[in-house]
Amino acid sequence: MTGIERYQTEIGTSNSPNDRLMFTFVSKGKMDIDKVIVFDKIDQTISIPGVGVKTAYNLGFGDYDKTTQDVDDKTNSNNGDMRIIFNTVINTIPLFFHQNPDSALFVSGSEEKRTKVYCHYVSKNFETYSQQFSF
Repeated sequence: MTGIERYQTEIGTSNSPNDRLMFTFVSKGKMDIDKVIVFDKIDQTISIPGVGVKTAYNLGFGDYDKTTQDVDDKTNSNNGDMRIIFNTVINTIPLFFHQNPDSALFVSGSEEKRTKVYCHYVSKNFETYSQQFSF
C-alpha cells in the first residue's frame, strides 16, 4: 500500500515457536515508544465457504518490552500518532499473507472499546483497504 503514511518496520525475533511472525517499530509521537505487531498461530482452523479450510492466526499489537519480549496490548500511550500506527499495522498484513498464503487472520481488540476503535478505523478507510483485503 503506497502513499499511506506509516512507520518503518523490522522483522522481530522471538523465543516463541516458529508459528509466530513479529514486526517491531518505534512510535514517534510525543515520545519514542517501542511497538510490536505479532501474528500468532492459534490451535484452530476455519472453513470458508467456496475457499476451503484455512489455518487461523491472531493479530496482536501493543507496546513492546524488549527485555521480556512481552506485548502489552492494554496500555493506552496517547502518543498522538494513532493513524500512522494503524497504517503501520495494516501494512504488515500483506507480508503476513505472503508468508502464510493459506491462512485466515483474526483481529480483535483486547477490550470492547479497542475493537470498536479498530472497526471504526477500518470502516472509515474501507475503500482503500478493500482493494487489497477481504473482510
